[in-house]
Amino acid sequence: MKQPKQDIHAQVQSLISAGIIVSDIKEAEDYLSNHVNYYRLSSYLGLCEYNGQSKKYIKGTSFKHLQELSKLDFALRQIILPMTIDIEFSAKLEMNYDCSENSKDDGYSVVSSYLAQDPVLDSKFKSIVQKQQNTKNVSDEYGRGILLGHYPDLSVWHMVELLTMGEFISFWQYYYAAFPKSGLNVTWRNNELFQTKKLRNACAHNNFILPSLTKAPSQANKQLLNNLSKMAQKAGNPFSDSEKKAIRDSILLCDVGMLLVFYDEIVISKHLKEKASANLHKFIDERAIENHTLFDSNPVLVTSYKALKKMIDVIFPLPKTRRCFIQKWIHRD
Repeated sequence: MKQPKQDIHAQVQSLISAGIIVSDIKEAEDYLSNHVNYYRLSSYLGLCEYNGQSKKYIKGTSFKHLQELSKLDFALRQIILPMTIDIEFSAKLEMNYDCSENSKDDGYSVVSSYLAQDPVLDSKFKSIVQKQQNTKNVSDEYGRGILLGHYPDLSVWHMVELLTMGEFISFWQYYYAAFPKSGLNVTWRNNELFQTKKLRNACAHNNFILPSLTKAPSQANKQLLNNLSKMAQKAGNPFSDSEKKAIRDSILLCDVGMLLVFYDEIVISKHLKEKASANLHKFIDERAIENHTLFDSNPVLVTSYKALKKMIDVIFPLPKTRRCFIQKWIHRD
């Protein structure tokens, strides 16, 4: 159904008509003009409803609530994106290592057979080479020199430098089907890679992600919940029933939970892990609760916050000397 276009003033009036408190109309108009567009900002209204179907907002819901949710969304994306890049790098590093240590793999045959069954990717490579060869100024633009120097004789160590994450996941599946790795749960790892790609694309394309807190997954990820529960029990910080339900019923919490578990599993760099941990705790222990009074009466956001904090505390525990004191509302039932 098409909706008529509105100017900025009319957009603010639409929020007011929906029951949102706007204390300063000029400030709201400036925010919609220079910071966040109306469509994106209004997407956060679903997080302020009594429930997902009522379309009635929690008493006192204001423009400031929507502003804060928009800012929190941006802050979370700024943390997630570099973590997905670290994971992609680490997964490719792992494959390169496995190839190097595998006496049954010469590094070339598996790529040749893979490209033979993926004509779309092979055609893409061939097209890049042909275009560059027909250009007077041949340059090594973002790794294209690898293709110019080696195609069609490409190896595993060439492929990990050339492939996008989506292409890499497909090649990853093919590689570990050809060379099974002891102890590797292919189904679980493939799920981890896919969820990482989904989050990376959302953050890289600057999509809003917080509204997915209230969107249920197509099916519950029982293995994720089982893994998280085991980690929490081992850490002496078990999930409450309400926290488990929050994770189970939220696409975003499931995806972020998968990301955190995968990051801890595959990233071996101590420096990267310490950096990710510091960023996560700065967000969850400081930025996320900076204006917590805006959401004290919102049970969905409070429980979601508790669940996310529990995942971060369990997977990326801070040393006791660095643990922050968190307001009492975080721990209330």
